[in-house]
Amino acid sequence: MNPSKMVIGEKYKIERNHKVSKVVLKSITDSSIVVSKGWKEKQIPLNEITNMRKRKLSVVKSVVMPLAVTASAVLVFALSFSPGMGEISLVKGSN
Repeated sequence: MNPSKMVIGEKYKIERNHKVSKVVLKSITDSSIVVSKGWKEKQIPLNEITNMRKRKLSVVKSVVMPLAVTASAVLVFALSFSPGMGEISLVKGSN
C-alpha cells in the first residue's frame, strides 16, 4: 500500500519479519510511520514493512456475534425462571 493513500486514525494490518500486527496509524513521514498498538506507540521504517492493508469491518464480528450472545443469554434466563421447569413436587398425593 502506498503510504500517501493511508489515512491517519484508521486501522491497518502491517506485516514485517513474517509477523502481522493490527495497529492504528498515528502519523506518516517520508521514511517511516508511527502506529499505536494498545497503549504503546511505535515508529516503523517503511523499508521494514513487507505488506500493509486497511482492516475491513467484519459484519459477523460486529453485529451477528453480539446479537447471538444476547439472544442466548435471554433464552437461558427465560428458561431458568419459567414456571414448572425444573421443579420437584414434594407434596404426596392423598389416597
